[in-house]
Amino acid sequence: TFVTTVSEATSGRKVFESSDRRENESSDRMYGFRTDVPLRNLPPGRYILGVEATSTLGPRARRDVLFEVIP
Repeated sequence: TFVTTVSEATSGRKVFESSDRRENESSDRMYGFRTDVPLRNLPPGRYILGVEATSTLGPRARRDVLFEVIP
């Protein structure tokens, strides 16, 4: 399962969330993932993009990236 979120950096309020569950048909432990994150309507400010992957084969992985929307 892949979960993508965008949250306001200062308040932590979640402004976007997307979840996608896929079956990995490959024996590899790697899997590609892509999702569209709508940025057009975000007001200027700092945000955190979070991507989390969970698998029945092992522990979850999470990465957070700080970004800024400027006018």
